[in-house]
Amino acid sequence: MTQPELYISIVMASISFLEIWALLYYAIVEENMKMGSKVTFKTIFTPFTALLFVIIIANVGEYSVQAMLFAEDSKSIFPTDILKTIRSCCDCAGEYCYVVYSLLRADAIVKIVLPKIQPALKVIRRFVVPVAFLAQAGTRVVAIALASEPDKVEKIVLMSPLRSTACWLYLSMQFV
Repeated sequence: MTQPELYISIVMASISFLEIWALLYYAIVEENMKMGSKVTFKTIFTPFTALLFVIIIANVGEYSVQAMLFAEDSKSIFPTDILKTIRSCCDCAGEYCYVVYSLLRADAIVKIVLPKIQPALKVIRRFVVPVAFLAQAGTRVVAIALASEPDKVEKIVLMSPLRSTACWLYLSMQFV
């Protein structure tokens, strides 16, 4: 890869790192101190703030690993498959937290507008979203586990919409 991609990844990781401090400033100063609340771990890391914090940490991780993948020197230190797996897990964690954050924010609105649907959204948030996260993050893990069988890995990757489910089904069949 080219150097601009490496520098862009580093800049994006740095910006994301600064976002952590901006979020902490907002949570501590704007949400607690200026409102006269006592600053505690619980008041800083509300469900919304905690999810935003994890999203930002996932972005820092994803961009940092992406920079390592673009850097020629790090390829000899860290195996590319491991770096890609870490990047995929960071990506999945960010997506998972974003979906949960969106469902939490929509919960009050749905309760007012469509109260019959609210229990279904809670079930989705509690059960469906974590399963989808595990299936998606597991794709890279299965790819590493099957590194000695590239034809099987290629088949799993080609099944794009179903690849995560297929990986987990294949993996579960290996242990039966």
